[in-house]
This record gives sequence, C-alpha cells and structure tokens, in this order.
Amino acid sequence: MGVSQAERDRVEPVLAMDIERLLIWTYQDQAADAIIGRAAGTAAPMTRGISNASMIANHIALGCRVDVSRGGAVWAAGVACDLHPDAEATHEAVTALPSILVGMVIRHAKGGTRPDWCEGVMRRPVAIKGGNGKPVVIYKDRARNYPDYCPLTYLPHADWIRDVRKIWLAWWDALDDIAGRLDGTLERKVLRLPFQREPWLVEGY
Repeated sequence: MGVSQAERDRVEPVLAMDIERLLIWTYQDQAADAIIGRAAGTAAPMTRGISNASMIANHIALGCRVDVSRGGAVWAAGVACDLHPDAEATHEAVTALPSILVGMVIRHAKGGTRPDWCEGVMRRPVAIKGGNGKPVVIYKDRARNYPDYCPLTYLPHADWIRDVRKIWLAWWDALDDIAGRLDGTLERKVLRLPFQREPWLVEGY
C-alpha cells in the first residue's frame, strides 16, 4: 500500500522557506550562478557523488559551502561541484525573468539586502533658493520694500520617492513570481514574502 504525502511529511517534515530566504540560500550558500556559469558548455556529468577531497576543493574554488546531501554531478573541464536540485531549479526560475530583473534579484540575494523604499523618509518643507544660494523672497511691492513670503518646496521630491519605490515593487513582484513558479516543485516548501508589497501604506509614509 502506498504512503500518502501527508503521512510522508509526518515522518520527514518538509523544510519551509520564504522565497527571499530561498534565494539567499541559493546564491550565498549554494552559489548557484557561479556553479552553473562554470559548468555551462562543458561535457555531460562524469559521475555521481563527490568525495571529501572534492568537497574541500569546491569550497576553496568557489568560496562557498555546497550542499551535497541529495546527490548531484561532478562536471568536466575542471568544474567540480554538486548543486542541490532546489538551488538549480530556483536559479532557472530567476533566469526566466526579464533580463533587467535577473541581475537585481541575484545581487540582493547575494548581499542579503532589499531595495530601498524610503523607509522612514518624511518629506519636509524647504525654502526655495535663488542663484545666490539664499532663500527666494516674494515681495508685496515692486520696489521690494515689503517682503511677503518665501516660497517652499518639499524634499525629497515626490517623483524621486515614486521612482525609488518602483524599483522595490519590481523586486517584490519578481520574487512573488518566482515563488509562484516554484510552488510545489521543490523538496522545500516555498512560502510567499512575509511582508507587504507596499509597506509604506502600512507604515503611513
């Protein structure tokens, strides 16, 4: 009699990762882009499994610890690495994005960073300055004897904040898209991002 997935999960709990953490694991711990990049254009896998000596060589060559718990391939042409299938599938999903997004997603995953969305930035009134570097003054009379007011602007400019947040939204949407593509396809359970798409609405900025 077969074993149901629910019964299997009780015996072997599924590791759950949100998509951001999965990407960090893929590019920091697994160095998927470096491994696949080095293997591109080489011969088919030479053998299965990997020796302790090869594991050490991989660590030195790539500057990373490679997960070899699920088996993998040792590649020809001097590329000796064993990439976890989940990392390989994740990298494939990333590279399926529009090219303008691929570098951004990988860069933030490698650095463990997120795009800026102007968290904590509050627009403030600032006097408009003239060519002499002094605040512009509007006078009540043509003779400029009676000052009326100093015109103000707000900084940072709303257009600048909007442009910064467009980058955040592009990154968030890309990760959400990757999570959707990978859902149910990996050994790990892929969770959606645990924070809002537009956090400035929640924070009130």
